[in-house]
Amino acid sequence: MVDCAYGRTFEPDEQVHAASTAECARGDSSRDVPRTVVIAPAFPAPVRATRGMRLPVEVVLVGANAIACGDEITMVLSEAGREGVLGTDRIGFSVIPPEGDPMRLSIDVAGLPGAKSGPGGRVSRLRLELTSPLFLRDRDSAGRPQPCRAPTFHRLARAAVDTLAALAFANGRPVAFNTRDVVAMARDVRTVEQEWRMFDQEKHSNRTRMRFDVRGVTGEAVFADVPRALIPWLALAGQLHVGGHRVAGAGGWRIDVRA
Repeated sequence: MVDCAYGRTFEPDEQVHAASTAECARGDSSRDVPRTVVIAPAFPAPVRATRGMRLPVEVVLVGANAIACGDEITMVLSEAGREGVLGTDRIGFSVIPPEGDPMRLSIDVAGLPGAKSGPGGRVSRLRLELTSPLFLRDRDSAGRPQPCRAPTFHRLARAAVDTLAALAFANGRPVAFNTRDVVAMARDVRTVEQEWRMFDQEKHSNRTRMRFDVRGVTGEAVFADVPRALIPWLALAGQLHVGGHRVAGAGGWRIDVRA
């Protein structure tokens, strides 16, 4: 695994898997361990492709291992484009690297604010807009998994905190405090406006040759009286993506805060 780019980026080690399993037991969105790579095409993309069309794609690499594999990931994407792998029409494509160096950010998830150590006070309004479909899962009264079609602020905060804490753990910098206390701060946040739209799409796996439906939401919501300590968690989680299928670009968002 340590000599394989796929192993270092897409296959978690046992301790990270154990941590994710514990989170799933609390009803987290999916059983996928957060990958350290996100390949996010611009959303929404055109339904039909034409020769010469350009589609912006953002690749997010989290941690030293993923960053070291950046060139190989680009190479694999280029090879896939030459072979033609997109859709039933087997569309081919070319990867055009951006001009200049990639953006590099030094992020210490373990240093994000806790319930007791973070800034006090609240902001009057926070608008959260999804930049790609969001796939979260909850459980019904019988314990059966079901798609989350109208995420509350508490549900979004839980997805954000759980994902970031797992990524921090995977990179050897675990969060020192109990993240459940951070999520608990979100319980009394009110939803002022919401415009969630159901998003259903068939997904096809070239690896398993299987097809299945994924069910999520797009849209946005406005929340009132949001604890300031939660804002850094939400801002970073939106950039690193949360929920199911985040490796394929799902679960991104942007926030706008009004003091």
